[in-house]
Amino acid sequence: MLLRVELAGHAAPWRFPGSRPFDEWLSRYPWRADGGVAVVRVASPADAPPVACAIEREVYGLDAGASDVRARAATVDESARSMVGVVCEALEVSHGLTRRATLLGLAAVLRAQRFVLLLDLTGIEEAPAALDALDGLHDDLAKLPDPAALTVVALVRSGGARGAFDFARGDPVDRALDFIDVSRAWRCYVHTRLAWECSGEPSRARRWSNAVSERVSQEDDDALEETLNDLAAADWRSLGADARARLLTWLEAPLSTSIERLVGEGTLWRPGLTSPLRPLPWIARALLPGADLRLRARLRGAVICAPLAEALIGACLDLEAQHRATVRPTGEPRAETIDAWARFGSPAARGERMHYPGGCPATPIDAWDMASFGEHIAASVLPRALTATLHDLRVLRNTMAHGHYACWRSVAELRAVGRSLTLE
Repeated sequence: MLLRVELAGHAAPWRFPGSRPFDEWLSRYPWRADGGVAVVRVASPADAPPVACAIEREVYGLDAGASDVRARAATVDESARSMVGVVCEALEVSHGLTRRATLLGLAAVLRAQRFVLLLDLTGIEEAPAALDALDGLHDDLAKLPDPAALTVVALVRSGGARGAFDFARGDPVDRALDFIDVSRAWRCYVHTRLAWECSGEPSRARRWSNAVSERVSQEDDDALEETLNDLAAADWRSLGADARARLLTWLEAPLSTSIERLVGEGTLWRPGLTSPLRPLPWIARALLPGADLRLRARLRGAVICAPLAEALIGACLDLEAQHRATVRPTGEPRAETIDAWARFGSPAARGERMHYPGGCPATPIDAWDMASFGEHIAASVLPRALTATLHDLRVLRNTMAHGHYACWRSVAELRAVGRSLTLE
């Protein structure tokens, strides 16, 4: 399930770690079978309503009227006496004098009409106990002589439950390079930057988006940077003193503090499955101005917008590959290039060869396929303007690959290079 998020005038679907597994759970149509209690984790209470709306649309879309299922949403706060009472109220069933009477009343309603209950538990502290109560109610209804299926999707805050479908931190599907129109590309760029700076938290990103929209005009990347600095500093100041102290301790001595606690407090994250743990981008941004040289080296990488940099590198590599495919250099390659070609022919070679499976039809043709892009350009007979454009591409690719900052100027440079190469 993707969640539609609007930031900086650009609406984009976001994908979350829980998107695919939750889709798989929904695709089994639990409301038509044995029901169940699914737990969806969100970053904050403000994220619960839009996620619940998206789930409701998904349920109706999947069911397509086949079972006439109905979705019912309810917000649970600390005043709720019991989860049984919450379910009874949501289904408009009288709470009986005994548990068995209540179960029979609920079962009669659930057998007559299929429901999916969307319960917002982000406002209560004892979410695990509430989930246990819902599991118990589901099991008791299934054990009746004439059983009934209870289907519940419970939304909890980050850290509120184990085994939850994770919708706390997501990533927009759109990329600024997807759009030809510069206005749309800029809005998508800002959307991407906000999503990354806020570590994929939709509610924080929406709040920051309001400030950006007020202060930043189109293609004014300097104003965007200043605004992000101010927002990061304000949110760092509002973070609890103990959480700030624990993170600063970890930055100085990583083995001295519980990683699990820092992740649970939302000061450390892992943006990808293969990514190392790091401070959240907005936290790193807030700490950078006052950091010493050693700490700055650790924080710089946490701020760089990885999705933007990856998109830029991918586009650069594609443009380079297409140029290499259409232009063959003249003359003799450098000695080290010829040596690389000889190593590639060895059955025991690793390096580039390991990336070609047996039977691959696209193996290198000659030594020029082992040359660096700079050597390839230098040995090719090309118009001066095209040579300059290809060097711009090479520099941009190397800049991104070496871990430098990715910004709107990077996007604009690639757009200009792409236009030039397309016209050649």
